[in-house]
Amino acid sequence: MKKTIAILLVAIMAVSSVFALDATLSGKFTSKLAYDLDKNVLAFSEPDNKLSLKLALSTETANEGDIYALVKADMELIWNAEDTAKGGALNETLMVLDGDSKFEISEVGIYGQGWNLSILKAAEMPKYAKGWETYNDGDDNVDLTLPKEAAFKDDLGLTVTIDNLLKAGVAMNIDFDKDASKNALAWVSTNDLNFAGVVVNGAVGLKKVAGSGYALLGLGLEAGFENDSLSATVASDMAFAIPTEKNVDSEFEFDVAANVNYADMVTADIYYASVTELAGTDAPLDTYQVDMTVDMVKPETTFDSIGRGFVSEGTVNDYLSAKVGFDMNAFDVPVKLTFAAMDVVNNPYFDLEAATAVAGFDITAFAGYQYLKDKGKNNAIHVGAEVAYSIEPVGKLSAKTTFLTMIPEEGDATNAMSLELGLENTTLVTGATLKAGYKTANIIGSDYVVQDKGEVYVSATIEF
Repeated sequence: MKKTIAILLVAIMAVSSVFALDATLSGKFTSKLAYDLDKNVLAFSEPDNKLSLKLALSTETANEGDIYALVKADMELIWNAEDTAKGGALNETLMVLDGDSKFEISEVGIYGQGWNLSILKAAEMPKYAKGWETYNDGDDNVDLTLPKEAAFKDDLGLTVTIDNLLKAGVAMNIDFDKDASKNALAWVSTNDLNFAGVVVNGAVGLKKVAGSGYALLGLGLEAGFENDSLSATVASDMAFAIPTEKNVDSEFEFDVAANVNYADMVTADIYYASVTELAGTDAPLDTYQVDMTVDMVKPETTFDSIGRGFVSEGTVNDYLSAKVGFDMNAFDVPVKLTFAAMDVVNNPYFDLEAATAVAGFDITAFAGYQYLKDKGKNNAIHVGAEVAYSIEPVGKLSAKTTFLTMIPEEGDATNAMSLELGLENTTLVTGATLKAGYKTANIIGSDYVVQDKGEVYVSATIEF
């Protein structure tokens, strides 16, 4: 580690007369003391400590209008602490301190006025259709994902950019003596073409993968419109797997996304993806079959895959999700409603949320349903609420609970209820977040579900 740092510092000094240096230091340090009511253990746990020194090197830019070369490199020194205990009691926690360093050349290119040529790699071909997916855990996107060998991205080659017009990438590795060793990539995309107020972007690409038995044709299109009260975007990505050998199936894959916002009162986000086999043989599709499996939200309960969070397993051929929001404040009703429907074709999930602010309280109530045909044909139902109230200088008080029930088509229902109480303060100590609280994955227990008494904790986090 020390030798690596020394080499990096010497390198910095050696090029200091040619390169401009920009350094940033960031870090996050957390200490948490928790009492586990089930195990009767008091201990520090869950370290989340990182320190990063990032050094960015780049050549000095020339005067405007000149043609000049540019090289950018990133060097990063990392220190982190990780909890290596896996499912053990709190007093079995072992903290490991580890250091590392990274060096990466991020850009090598020739720049002119309004254009540039990157000689490092063929960058990723744009993908336009991305839709909302998780309901309870942020705004992660769902996207039809091609396997690595079929993706239009990050191959060694060239990328040319002409500002406000187009971008293109080219890469190849062709052995003319061996038919199987032919890899080639070429794509081009437009940049914000305006047609009577409609902004359009498009992309087309072609890739041949050695030994795959097919060539891949990719198409993308995005069109958007916006005025004072309405904004709307429709986008689609398509991929054609075209056989180049016998006994290989052709395939068509596409996804489409639509996003609408009307005066911030009504919002809609709809996403659909599909895989279609175009020619019939008995050959396996593993070489280029699209996997649209999404990393779903896993609820914190003692029975797996049930809760306020979408559950889906395996590869699907059709995927449909939609989210619609209504802000009733425009009608002097202080309520925001959100309706979600996910994977309606395969694992239908529905969730309704109402959020309001009353007398300083932020209140959210929610309820949902999912039919789990792969989980013994169970009907999963959840209801819950979250309340938060800020008191200066004490901090933010919050309480959240979710009641979950799984009702099979035959037999008794299985129930569980999570509970979390918390206090968070960001003003008492400048630059630090202090927390105290109690949480349990299941406070009720039954013959089928183990009760979790939970834990009481206090923590401090310093982040910069």
